Amino acid sequence: MDVLRMAGMSMASAVAVILLRRMRPEMGLTAALAAGILLLTMAMPMVAQVIGGITSIAQAGGVKSSYLTQLLKVAGISLLMDFAAQTCRDAGEEG
Repeated sequence: MDVLRMAGMSMASAVAVILLRRMRPEMGLTAALAAGILLLTMAMPMVAQVIGGITSIAQAGGVKSSYLTQLLKVAGISLLMDFAAQTCRDAGEEG
């Protein structure tokens, strides 16, 4: 149910950002960032469940926790960089 709520909120915020950009372009980026941060905070409990599942599978498979920690750090950094790049593209900055 939370996923449907997040999907609805993202669609509503996308429409609101599009309308806001037409009237005040400088406020569009701020609204998009606020919506993104809100959606990320809503997704944190789901991410924690996924990480818990990955940890339990890795422990059952005999993977060292230090390897798993490094893998999760790399995955987190790559997701953050992708999010930052998409935000820059939305702002019209390609460089």
